Amino acid sequence: MVTGCAGCYRTFKHIYPHRVGKGSFEVLHISELLAELIDAGKLKLTKPVKGKFIYHDPCELARLGGVFEAPRKVLENVPGVGKLLEFDDNRRMARCCGGGGGLKAIANETTLRIGGRKADMAFEAGADNMVSCCPSCKFNLNQSTIEKKKWYKEKRPDVKFKMEMNDIVELVAKSVE
Repeated sequence: MVTGCAGCYRTFKHIYPHRVGKGSFEVLHISELLAELIDAGKLKLTKPVKGKFIYHDPCELARLGGVFEAPRKVLENVPGVGKLLEFDDNRRMARCCGGGGGLKAIANETTLRIGGRKADMAFEAGADNMVSCCPSCKFNLNQSTIEKKKWYKEKRPDVKFKMEMNDIVELVAKSVE
């Protein structure tokens, strides 16, 4: 089973086996499958993408699921990414984007503040593109980035805040011929 959702990955890989027993199938996150395909020479990434990319570790994939290197391997193989930037707090110590666990449904403003701080940290690190591999992270960090752009335009027009949010699969798709 392959999933592009960090929460689904954690549920099928780590929670269900303890609750209902291990299935007769392997569970992979899409970043793990992509890394395997790159290693096997079955996935060739040739079209360059532009930007200075920083990777956001999704809570349920990284801290709770233990998947750290597969997404980084994939991103480092995307032409144009170059040296992948990292947040100061990454891997097991990564800070949440604010968009998971249902918080977005009950406290949207809070999630936008948390995500906005993450966008600020990405900008301060020198990135103009954040990338993750979780739909909740993508959604919240994208909304937060849009709000942060408005904030900079109004409050700090002297600062050229440029930030985009991408999912790892989007970057791979842009890089495949």
